[in-house]
Parts: sequence; structure tokens; C-alpha cells
Amino acid sequence: SEDAAIAAAAQRIRPILLTTLTTICGLLPMVFMMNVNFREGAISFGGVTAEWWVPLATAVVFGLGFSTMLTLIVTPVWLAAPAKLGRWRRRMIARLTGRTLEPEMPEEPDLGLFEPERDIRPAAE
Repeated sequence: SEDAAIAAAAQRIRPILLTTLTTICGLLPMVFMMNVNFREGAISFGGVTAEWWVPLATAVVFGLGFSTMLTLIVTPVWLAAPAKLGRWRRRMIARLTGRTLEPEMPEEPDLGLFEPERDIRPAAE
């Protein structure tokens, strides 16, 4: 279960970071009240519309940053927590009763990686 949580986080980190960073970078000019006039080639700061759009863009940027941390850190921790707590509970019970625990053999995770011996190939005619 811990290996599955780690594998899931590792598979999702790139798409989550790419979408989050591109959205945040796209909203930064709005957060900094930057107005770009391509026709005149001028960049100015402030303006009438900034009063409405700056709070909205700031809320979206900080919300995306916070939710990204939740997705990449808190969710895998919650997925791995039951196994960790179960092992901790068994150790505490064994310590209180004076028994010794047999070491657990870790299971090999199936990460869905390419294995040549399992590769499906068309039958030769």
C-alpha cells in the first residue's frame, strides 16, 4: 500500500506541476496589475479593471498552490497512513505483551513497468 501511494504520487507529479505552474504563471500579470498594450508596445501597472481582477487572480493562484500541496503531499501520506499505523499498533502490542514480532517480508509492488518476458507479441505465422 505504501508502494502504491508512492507510485501514484510519482506518476501524477509531472502533470499536476505542469498544469499548476502554467496556470499560475499565466495569472501573475493579473496579480501584479500589469497591463500590456501590444499595439503601442507599452506595459503599465494599475488601472480601473485591476480593482476587480486582482483579488480574483490572487485567490486562484493561492488556491492552486495550496491544492497542489494537498494533492502531492497530504494525499499520499493519507494513503500510506493505515499501513504505517497498523505496523505501529502491532509493535506497541508486542512491546506491551512482551512478545517478539516476526519480520514482515515486503511485497514486490507491481508498478506496471515494462517487462520484456511479459511482453505480448503477435504470433508468428
